[in-house]
Amino acid sequence: RTFDFASLIRSASAGALNDSADITVAMGSGGLVINEVDYDQAGSDSAEFIEIWNPTSATVDLTGYTVRLVNGSNNAQYASVTLTGSLTAGQYLVIASNATLGTINNGALEIAFAGSADQVQNGPPDAIGLFNGTTAVDVLSYEGSVTMGMVTGVGTVDFVESTATAAVDPGAGSLCRLPNGIDTNDASNDWALSNAPSPGTVNQP
Repeated sequence: RTFDFASLIRSASAGALNDSADITVAMGSGGLVINEVDYDQAGSDSAEFIEIWNPTSATVDLTGYTVRLVNGSNNAQYASVTLTGSLTAGQYLVIASNATLGTINNGALEIAFAGSADQVQNGPPDAIGLFNGTTAVDVLSYEGSVTMGMVTGVGTVDFVESTATAAVDPGAGSLCRLPNGIDTNDASNDWALSNAPSPGTVNQP
């Protein structure tokens, strides 16, 4: 668990000038996080997205980073998305269909899926991992536990952080970290259902 002391100091200093302070402490592994996933919609799954967030105080070069998707029914990787560019401090990256990306206008970095629909499997269970080369930076197993996922060029990966989340996307919401960006390395604590998907911005209940 790490703390963004720079943000803490800025918030406290600003608050001191106003005789009060609303201080938000970002807890996590100190790197990028998978922050929100919408893998199921009512009807055609054409609005799926995966959101990555940079909670650190530094810009992250995305060279060498990939997002891998694993089918829990056979533990096999079924898709990989190569990340490009760089993610500035506090910036979001959204991987989605072109139609969904066209609705985002808030400074998020955008990468299009290869197809227009059915790019993120519904489970149960399935998994998503963010990798830097062969190193797992952040992982999520949803609708069950994927503990033996076979990632191409990496090997066997456990996608469950401590205890798998019990939250499920019923087709009218998304899975997200609540509070936004929280990463205690226990998925059952960090992930919840949101009724208001928010690609490229702060997560809402």
